[in-house]
Amino acid sequence: MSTGDIVESHFGLRQPAFQLAPDPAFYFGSAQHDQVLADMRFGLQKAEGFIVVTGQAGLGKTLLVRSLLQGLEEQHIEAAHVVILPEGEGQLMAHVLRAFGVPARGGSPAQLLAAMETFLLTLATQRKRALLVVDEAQGLDRDALEQLRMLTNLQVGTHGLIQVFLVGQPELARMLNSSSMTQLRQRVLALCKLEPLERAQSQAYIEHRLRHAGWQGVPQIDAKAFDAIHHWSHGVPRRINALCDRLLWAAYLEGATHIGQALVVRAAKETDAELTDALPAKDQPVSEEWKLLGDTAWSKAESPLMCVAASRIDVLLGRALNQQLRGIESAPALLMVAPNAAAIAPEHSKGEPAPAYMEMPLGLDASGFPRDMIDALRRVDALLEVMRPCGMFVLGDSDMALASALAAQRRGIPLARVQAGLRSGHPSGNAALIERLTKLNLAPHANALEHLQAEGLPAEMAQVVGSLPLSLVAQAASQGWGFAEAWHRSGAGATGLNLRQPYALASLRIWPDDPWPADTADVLRALASQTQVLWLVDEQSRLAMGQGGFAQAMHRHGVRTLHATDSLDTVVLLAHASFLLHDTSLQHTNLAEAMGVPLMHFDAQDQARHLPTNAADAVIEDGDEALKALKHILLQAESRPRFKDVQAASQAAALLHAWTSLSHVSLS
Repeated sequence: MSTGDIVESHFGLRQPAFQLAPDPAFYFGSAQHDQVLADMRFGLQKAEGFIVVTGQAGLGKTLLVRSLLQGLEEQHIEAAHVVILPEGEGQLMAHVLRAFGVPARGGSPAQLLAAMETFLLTLATQRKRALLVVDEAQGLDRDALEQLRMLTNLQVGTHGLIQVFLVGQPELARMLNSSSMTQLRQRVLALCKLEPLERAQSQAYIEHRLRHAGWQGVPQIDAKAFDAIHHWSHGVPRRINALCDRLLWAAYLEGATHIGQALVVRAAKETDAELTDALPAKDQPVSEEWKLLGDTAWSKAESPLMCVAASRIDVLLGRALNQQLRGIESAPALLMVAPNAAAIAPEHSKGEPAPAYMEMPLGLDASGFPRDMIDALRRVDALLEVMRPCGMFVLGDSDMALASALAAQRRGIPLARVQAGLRSGHPSGNAALIERLTKLNLAPHANALEHLQAEGLPAEMAQVVGSLPLSLVAQAASQGWGFAEAWHRSGAGATGLNLRQPYALASLRIWPDDPWPADTADVLRALASQTQVLWLVDEQSRLAMGQGGFAQAMHRHGVRTLHATDSLDTVVLLAHASFLLHDTSLQHTNLAEAMGVPLMHFDAQDQARHLPTNAADAVIEDGDEALKALKHILLQAESRPRFKDVQAASQAAALLHAWTSLSHVSLS
């Protein structure tokens, strides 16, 4: 259970009320939002020209678009949604073709335009028409806008073949008002503008989202609290979401059932209410501790390559890459950045790759999203100011990883993602956001690459290099730390299990309010009757089980427990497991997916619909379903190619070196 799950359970909510990701199910029909949506639908009926929607970040433009796009297939409209990333307008037509599902590999602008016209004519013969929504359209240049205008000229008889919606920030309107945009401006059917919510609308918005999540009046929010929320958020829905999400967490920590003005002010001052405001200004002086670091410890290396490792296991993966980089002449030194000292052990254990040239903990605590994210933004930005890295690559999908990617993008530092395209782990959406910010995504296998392409990532920005965790396992074995050593050091050798027989690895959590989980016991017992089961139990679960004898009861049924750690041994044990049994905590799932280990998802609370794509090869709710799924998932395990994909570290290191060299040339 995440911190959000705990809060929702405490206040009787069915689901998170203030997620940052746009969700049409939470659409709030303020007068202006309903008017803009009506204008968009009216424009859609006209089936020609441009509709322009502008407004500052966080006002709900993307949510309006998603609400509009629902059900368009029934209207015989083929829609595509393209997001323009910073400096991403190049090859616009290729991006548009891919968004419509049309292959676009190479070709001149004229050839791409011809391919687009052919696609639109084919749609017309099927009595369909096309809608293109361009999000963050303020990032387009004049040439790209002219390409879009030419598209709207395509027609059959008097009927246009495509309609374009331009959605962006206020500078989009200023661009369109320039003298060079006269021809396009003449094709604009409607110009819709969103403004921040007024005080009464802010309160109605908050109450609407709470009610949709199952709010029954707890916590109670008084009028002055609503005043304070509106003041600190400036009526911007995204800021309201961020502040209210943290406010519920603060109320939970204090055991409060009433939210007043003081609590709002305290939470807002502590977390700022808008994450990007937490970044220091570019000309803001760097703190003395970072200056000292830059003047002394880093004097041996120029323009390092920075690795952001979100966890202890990510640190090990980064070290495996570093080991290969060291063998490449002229490769940059590696600076490893991790959330805290626990992720970077002072001495590496046998079998683990040697530490990087320099490894730094950011000193982040474990208090959750608000403090971690803001502290990470500030500290990574200051670190980038001093170190001036030639590039950054990100491992993991934590809030710190996302904060680091945002800080790098803001400073124009080339950004890459290693182990990209994994979608079985944390459902926050951080991974997809990070990958949209990067210029290079290195995927472990074809399935991960398909995830990236399905989300609209250009083909030239992603490449399959193999499984980095399997490469780490192979490196460890070459240094005398293979499966048998990991098995015995982890304690598995003392549990009575046979390392020569197949086994399932369970990564399940027990929560404090469920000290004797009958459903969990049922599933574990059922699986243990047919195969060996090794259960990784974290410290929180051990405390929850207390002295109730649950672990001993499981042991009598053949389920052996181990202390769960983010260690090399865990990676090795998982690599050799038949499958991973996991729950909504989604521990170790990205790691398993990267290595091709089948996933069995235990879904006692019927939460599978909220899971990321491909989060499981089988979904079960009880012991009977576990046994039914077991044969299928063991066949999955037998069919996967084991340990043939162990060169990922060397391939990824070579690509990162070439990429940083090219990026350095382009930047200079």
